[in-house]
Amino acid sequence: MAKNQIFKLNLKSTFPKKFLCDEKIELEGLREKPSSLEEFCNLLNNEKNDVVSQLESVEAKLGNLERRFTKLEEIYVDMEKDKES
Repeated sequence: MAKNQIFKLNLKSTFPKKFLCDEKIELEGLREKPSSLEEFCNLLNNEKNDVVSQLESVEAKLGNLERRFTKLEEIYVDMEKDKES
């Protein structure tokens, strides 16, 4: 009978221990989430900065192309005028 009661008490204490262990694991996982989310946000921010830099570079190249095209148009117009004269 005493063995039976000890077994029951031991069994009863096992469930709370397992529950607390599971909760501790879950809590550790929740603590890790903010740091992984922070890392993810930092990665996204870096990606955004890279894209912005690339966009600025493309805009600068487009501006240069527009200026060159305008000069070529002017040269062409001048050549056409010379041909007509």
